[in-house]
Amino acid sequence: MRKPKNGQDGLYPIYLRITVDGKSSELSVKRKCHTSSWNARTGRSNGTKEATREFNAYLDALTQQAYQAKRHLIEAAKDVTSDAIKRNMTGADDEGKRTIMEVFDRHNQRLKALEGTGFASNTVKRYATTLEHTKSFLKWKYNAEDLDIRKLDHETISEFDFWLKSVQKRNHNSTMKYLSNFKKIVLIAVKNNWLPSDPFANFKFTKKPVQRHALTEQELTRIASKNFNNERLQSVKDIFIFSCYTGLEGATLIIFWSLVRAQQGEQNGLY
Repeated sequence: MRKPKNGQDGLYPIYLRITVDGKSSELSVKRKCHTSSWNARTGRSNGTKEATREFNAYLDALTQQAYQAKRHLIEAAKDVTSDAIKRNMTGADDEGKRTIMEVFDRHNQRLKALEGTGFASNTVKRYATTLEHTKSFLKWKYNAEDLDIRKLDHETISEFDFWLKSVQKRNHNSTMKYLSNFKKIVLIAVKNNWLPSDPFANFKFTKKPVQRHALTEQELTRIASKNFNNERLQSVKDIFIFSCYTGLEGATLIIFWSLVRAQQGEQNGLY
């Protein structure tokens, strides 16, 4: 508690004092307490009323935040000083700071650069869609275009899960796929020490069985009449249609199809 110059009402502002190796820095907690209820020994307010409990809980949370800032500095191999902890808590320490969209954008740009060589087009599209969902979620949850990646926690992941299912109307399995894509971005931050812990640590990925229905005759006809420019896809389509009409599947079908292609090659003088 610090007495202001013109403090006449007995309500004095409270400060958080951070001391490391004898050197201190102070940070206003933006709350006041009456002198009659303040306990200088415990650094908390005396009393059992709900307002007092909430006030003390707020101070407890700030204390934990200070220890988290210290841990972050240690994990980042930075000097732990009172001023460094204060800057980390107030967000003034932007060195090494990363945001969710920054990390996600960089990941997707690299993915796009390797499209067709290291990654399939569908993979690139899937991550692009997940990025757009992430943008919309941050706007819905935080009313922000981006967020400091250090603020990600288990609650954020749970809220993302809820948002995908309730707002976006995605089914359970699709939601799990989007969250799995997002987890890859989170793990990049964890491995680079931009995020102290994995917020997915206690999140369970589950997959619900899907009841698949047989194709109708019209659907099968549409597939059969579809022509692909890619020879490999065309062969896959032919094998699939052949299996539908013959009932052959698995290894038997692969062996049979290989024999057919070999016979075609002999007839055409290729072998």
